[in-house]
Amino acid sequence: LGFGGITIGLICGALMHRQARHLIERLVTPLSRRLALLLGSVLESFLQALHTLLRTPRRAIAVVFWTVVIWVVTGFSLLPVFLAFSDVFSQFEGPNLNLPLVASFAIVCVMVLGYMIPAGPAATGPFHYAIVLGFGAFGVSDAPTLIALAFLLHALTLASNVFMGVLGILAGGISVRSILQASTEGQKQEGWGGTNA
Repeated sequence: LGFGGITIGLICGALMHRQARHLIERLVTPLSRRLALLLGSVLESFLQALHTLLRTPRRAIAVVFWTVVIWVVTGFSLLPVFLAFSDVFSQFEGPNLNLPLVASFAIVCVMVLGYMIPAGPAATGPFHYAIVLGFGAFGVSDAPTLIALAFLLHALTLASNVFMGVLGILAGGISVRSILQASTEGQKQEGWGGTNA
């Protein structure tokens, strides 16, 4: 139900991206004008890209399909982690602890939320706390073991992201030089180049 509501909201936002930007700017401006403009710009860029995607149904179907595949694979990928840590959990939580399959997908959602919170490099901190909260919702309260598990999941997540990113770069024929050049040009346009500071 929640996924469906978010999907409908994104589609409506994509069709009315300018109105969505103005709404966000009006809501956030009382807190910070600069933050409102930043969030409005980022939101409109995202919704414009989504609108472009929706104009090509075949591509939109492919994106939805692969999004579902990624979420399902990620959810099932936590099951071996549950099995690996089940003996440790049972020592503290009791031998009858049985994490259901839905726990995998619920904790994936919590992991994503942990990544979304602005923080240090690679969401260090919020990600680990999100893992502790996610397992805590299913009755696992052994904090030291959960923190160790969070570090393991974090390392696996980063490694898979880097691996898939490298594959995408190689498949797209993108060179490291072009990436560094684009980064340098972007910094100059944003005034980060040192001479404009």
